[in-house]
Amino acid sequence: FFIRTEEWDQPSDFAKLIRFLTIGRKEDRFYFSINSLRPSTLGHGQLISKYQGNIDLNRSLTGLTFDAYTDHGGFQLFLNDITLQNQLLGALVFFKPLSVVSNALMAKSLSIGVEYAADLKAPKCLLAQDSDTCLEPGSTGTPIGRDTHGLPLAKKTTVQAAGVSIEMKVLKQGENVDLKLYGTYHQFLEDEGTGMAGGALARLTFGKSWMHALRIRAEY
Repeated sequence: FFIRTEEWDQPSDFAKLIRFLTIGRKEDRFYFSINSLRPSTLGHGQLISKYQGNIDLNRSLTGLTFDAYTDHGGFQLFLNDITLQNQLLGALVFFKPLSVVSNALMAKSLSIGVEYAADLKAPKCLLAQDSDTCLEPGSTGTPIGRDTHGLPLAKKTTVQAAGVSIEMKVLKQGENVDLKLYGTYHQFLEDEGTGMAGGALARLTFGKSWMHALRIRAEY
């Protein structure tokens, strides 16, 4: 019997001992989770949507999600690797400017947010053998090889995006029906790529002793 050192040669390998440590639920006013199991979404999912870091058999990532909000604003934080070996992160800060002057549904729920996401070690291109230059598409050159995780060695770069979002609740019936409209706009910071979306999100909950939840989303 022996332990393969190849499985325990990176800080992230030891973090995988934490399967999940969670306080609250995703839609609660306070939600904190360190886990290697659950996918993560930031805001309406335009920059980070259902991110799952553990799709590679040779590498394990343990991420962090932290959400908190009040009647007047809040934030969401996301980090895909608590050991910082892999550096994908995101943040959303939002505020409700009319919540201090009115208790009307639309005024209380009108929310304006600012989002940011970045991959600080994004693979830009495969490296050519015996050099630090990129292999161009269609090149007949030979890749330099693979790292200790079995991933192709690549030149790294930073990819960042930021944007704004707005949402407003237009219908709420107790704890059973919740309908909101939203819109988002985002821009890549190193490029001219942009994106925008608009949609509606309905949250329907049924039952008391047994809860049944239905989420319906329409987006363009």
